[in-house]
Amino acid sequence: MNQEDPHHCRCFSIDELDIDEFRQALKEIGFKNTFWQDDHDHEFGLVLRIDEYTQLHVKVDSEGHIEAEIEYPPDYPIAHLNQNHSYSAHGQLKEVFKIVQISHKSKFIPPLSCFRPKIIPAVKPTHAKVIVGVVFAVALIGVLAYAVAKSSKS
Repeated sequence: MNQEDPHHCRCFSIDELDIDEFRQALKEIGFKNTFWQDDHDHEFGLVLRIDEYTQLHVKVDSEGHIEAEIEYPPDYPIAHLNQNHSYSAHGQLKEVFKIVQISHKSKFIPPLSCFRPKIIPAVKPTHAKVIVGVVFAVALIGVLAYAVAKSSKS
């Protein structure tokens, strides 16, 4: 795992035998499966919606290494897919461990990106409903233009 990534916290790990227990504990406090999980050899990835514009995404690999980020939810696909808008969830993951009470290890000295995450909010993020509406409108205009052009040839 790339340790220099400023968008993810990779400071924590759990024992391989605790992976299923950790997954279950996260689900019990409200974490959900992701619709599109790009697993990259992760055992699981779960998200917890914090507010309309924010979710906590936690992934665990088969060795118990944890990767966590704060990101836009998929409701805002352009902001969600732009890695610049996500940042380390170090503090949030520490709070999660206090709640779930699962033994874990932590880096002795976390990277600066975990202490001072660089938060770059999206400017007026576009909701997926707007994008779908625009695509539908453009398709409808295309179909109508085709129908008019075809009927004028007749």
